[in-house]
Amino acid sequence: MPMAKKVAIRELRRLGEMGLIEIDRSPPVTRTGKQATSFDYDKYVIKVRVKL
Repeated sequence: MPMAKKVAIRELRRLGEMGLIEIDRSPPVTRTGKQATSFDYDKYVIKVRVKL
């Protein structure tokens, strides 16, 4: 994975943990029933929103 992509994903996760953005995935759970946390755009439709 290119370094720029790793940095972007790391920062998106950090902003999500801080509650500044909302990351929605469809489907919201994996095949095993766990909450989806991946940024794999081939498996999920991912929407990122700024929380106001």
